[in-house]
Amino acid sequence: MGLIFWKGIENAGFRERADGSWDYFPKGVWGRGYRVTAAQRAELQQALRGYYKAVGVVLAAFIVIQAFIAPVGGKVIVGAVALLAVVPWGLVLRKRRRRILGDAPMAEGRLTLGEAQQTTAEHISKGRMLFLLIAGPIMTLASALAAWGGWHDDDMGTLGFGVAGMLLFGFCTWSGARIWRRRQRFLAQGGHAARAFD
Repeated sequence: MGLIFWKGIENAGFRERADGSWDYFPKGVWGRGYRVTAAQRAELQQALRGYYKAVGVVLAAFIVIQAFIAPVGGKVIVGAVALLAVVPWGLVLRKRRRRILGDAPMAEGRLTLGEAQQTTAEHISKGRMLFLLIAGPIMTLASALAAWGGWHDDDMGTLGFGVAGMLLFGFCTWSGARIWRRRQRFLAQGGHAARAFD
């Protein structure tokens, strides 16, 4: 399971407070947060681990299956099925999250992208970090080639698929570079180097 589930990713939505409690942002940088205790954080992390494991299995299956399907339409259908397969796990997570949060007070301010990247930098292993730094540019290039092929062949489906991939993986590459720099600073300050199977 460790090959498709990065243990530590469940920390990305939390922001530590000066008083020892935490702010938790269910939607990351896209939504509001809640102030939680250490016990609530531990429960939320446990719930998130189960969800991310399920997503990891579905994502791995999607990557393998779509590689054998040539038409863009077929890839889109496989992607839609993968999203539907994750829905039950999302509903379970939402129910558990509501129970754990209860009447938790709202957090002050939102989670910034920099804070989320810093948390990621402190919990990602070197191996996974290098994988992201290598895979991001490769996927961006592959998407650019797909977009060029779609434009050259007047295939709007492939062109759109390629452009969307360029935007997604381009952002991932940029974000990965920032996380790498933050991780290096964190380690230089005496931080613990996470291992892939911590």
